[in-house]
Amino acid sequence: MLHHLGYKESGAPYVDLDELAGIKKGMDALLRNNIVLAAHDISDGGFLSALAEMTFGKSIGASVDLSETGGGRPINKLFAESGNRIIVEVSPDGEEKLSSLFTITLKKIGTTGGSRILIENINVSIIDLGVEDARKAWSEGFSSMI
Repeated sequence: MLHHLGYKESGAPYVDLDELAGIKKGMDALLRNNIVLAAHDISDGGFLSALAEMTFGKSIGASVDLSETGGGRPINKLFAESGNRIIVEVSPDGEEKLSSLFTITLKKIGTTGGSRILIENINVSIIDLGVEDARKAWSEGFSSMI
C-alpha cells in the first residue's frame, strides 16, 4: 500500500534473515558452553534501555564506547529499535571463545563494573548516570515527569 501511495520504502528497518540465523546459532552455542553471563536484545527502548535493564539485576554498571557502532547520530545509536542487535556480556576469558562461536561481525563496546552507566561516542561523554538513578527513571518513567 505504501508503494501505491508513492513511498519507496516502508521506513521499517530491514531484517537480514541470514544474519539473524547467525545470531541464533551463536547464542545457542554460548548457552551450551556456559559462556554468556548476560544478554539482551535491542528492541523496546533501543540500546540504552537494554543496557540499563542489564545493569539492574545486580546493580553493576557498565562503561561503553559507541564510536565504532553503526547508527549515525548518538540519539539513533541510543534509542533506535531494530532487529539483529544484541548486547552480550561474557567474562574476560570468554571473549576469544565468543568470537569463535559466531559467524557474524561482533564488536566489543565496553566492560562492566562500578555503579554507573557511562556511554561515550567519539570521545564525548553522552551518558553518565548512576545505576540506581537509571532504575528509578526506568521504573517511574513518564509519570514522574508530570
